[in-house]
Amino acid sequence: MNNDVQSDVESVFADAPIKPFHLSVFALSFLIVLIDGFDTQAVALVAPDIGKQWHAPAAGFGAVFSIGLVGAVIGAALFTMAADRFGRKVPLLISVALFGVVSVLTPLTWSLESLTAARFLTGLGLGGAWPILLATVTDYGPTRSRMVTTALATCGFPVGATCAGLFTPLLLEPFGWSSVFLVGGVLPLVLLPVIAWLLPESGRFLIARDRRAALDRVMRRLGRPDLVGQPLRARPVTRRLPVSGLFAEGRTAGTLLLWLTLFFSLLLAYFLNSWITTVARASGFDAHTAILGAAALNLGGVVGCVVLGRLLGRRRRPALAIGVCYVVGAVFVALIGQVHSSGTLLLATVFVAGIFTIGAQLCTLPMIAAFYRVEERATGFGWSMGVGRSGGILGPAIGGVLVAAGFTSSSLFFVGGLFAFGAAVAIACFGRFGLRESAGERLAPSLS
Repeated sequence: MNNDVQSDVESVFADAPIKPFHLSVFALSFLIVLIDGFDTQAVALVAPDIGKQWHAPAAGFGAVFSIGLVGAVIGAALFTMAADRFGRKVPLLISVALFGVVSVLTPLTWSLESLTAARFLTGLGLGGAWPILLATVTDYGPTRSRMVTTALATCGFPVGATCAGLFTPLLLEPFGWSSVFLVGGVLPLVLLPVIAWLLPESGRFLIARDRRAALDRVMRRLGRPDLVGQPLRARPVTRRLPVSGLFAEGRTAGTLLLWLTLFFSLLLAYFLNSWITTVARASGFDAHTAILGAAALNLGGVVGCVVLGRLLGRRRRPALAIGVCYVVGAVFVALIGQVHSSGTLLLATVFVAGIFTIGAQLCTLPMIAAFYRVEERATGFGWSMGVGRSGGILGPAIGGVLVAAGFTSSSLFFVGGLFAFGAAVAIACFGRFGLRESAGERLAPSLS
C-alpha cells in the first residue's frame, strides 16, 4: 500500500473513479444553480404583473432587479469565507434555507420597498449557495474530469433561466405572480434535507475536527473501503485571513485577472438578458420572437457549456482557448444588431452568441478550482463570482443609459461585443501570466 498517496485525502479524491457519490454531488449542485437561474430570470418576467396589481411604475423595478445582485455579492463573500473557515455544509444549508424561506414569503410583500428588501435577502442566500456548491464539486471531483463536471454544474443557471421563460407564463395566467415565487422557494426547501443527507462535508474539515465516522462514510461512498479506519491527513494550511490567501504565493495577478474576466462576462450576460427583448421589439420584431431571443441566448449558453467544456478540457492551455471563444462571441454579439429583417436569422445569431459568451463564461469557473488551493477554494469562488455579479449590476444600467442616449441597436450590441472582448483579453492574460507566476501553476494540468 502506498501510504504517501493514500494518507493524503485530497489525492484520494483527485484519483477516484466516477461513482454514484459524485453524481449525487453533481446533481444537487446542478439543481441549486438551476433554481438560482430560475429565480433571477423569473422576477423580471413577473414584474409587469406585480406593477399592474400595485399600480407601481415600471421604472420603480430597477432597484428590485439590482438589489438581488447586490445581496448575491455580499452573500458570496460572507458565506464562502465562513465555509472555508468553519466547514462548508452548515453555511450552505443556511444559505439555501434563507433564499427558500424568503422566496416563499415574497408573495406577502405589499410594496416596492418590501419587495426590494425580500429580493436582497433572497440574493444573499443565492449568492452564498452557488460558490460553496461549486467548491464542493471540485473538491470531490476527479482531477481528469474537473473542468467538465464543474462546467456542467454551472449549466444549471442558463437551464433555470430558460425554464423560467418557458414555465412562468404557464403559472401566471391561472395562479398569478405569487405562484412563481412559491415554486422558486418550495424547491430549495424540499432539497434541504436531501442536501443535509447526501452532500458531504469538506474532507479537510472532517480531518481537522477528527470526525472519523463521517470520513469513513465518504470513503465507502467513494468505493475505497480499504481506507476505512486508516490514518488520513490533509495538506498543511498556512494560517491567514481567507481573502488575503487569494493574493498569496504569487496569485495577485491571477486573482485580479479572474475577477476582471467574470466582471466583463457577467456584465455582458445581464446586459443581453435585460435588453435583448426590448431592443428586438423596438427593431420591429414581434413579441413572440423577442421573447424567444432571450431563451435562445440561454439555450446557447447550455450548449456552449457542454460542448466547449468537453473540447477545452482536453487542451493544455484552456485559458487561451476560452479567450478565443470570447472573441468569436464578441463578433456574434455585434452581429445581433445587424439583423433587422429575419426572425430566424436573429434567433440563430443570438444562439451562437450564447454558445461563445455564456458558454465560455461557464467554462471559466473551473479555472478558479484549478487556481486556488482547496482550503481557499470556496472563498476564491465566492469573491470571483461576487465581483462578477457587480458587473451584472452594471449591465442593465449601462444598457438603459445607452438606450436613453439614443444608441441604435447596431451601436448597442457593438458595445456588448466590446464587453466580450474585454473578457477575452483578461482570461488570455490569466493564462499567459496568472497561472505561470503563481504557485497554483502546479494545478494547471488538471484542466487538460
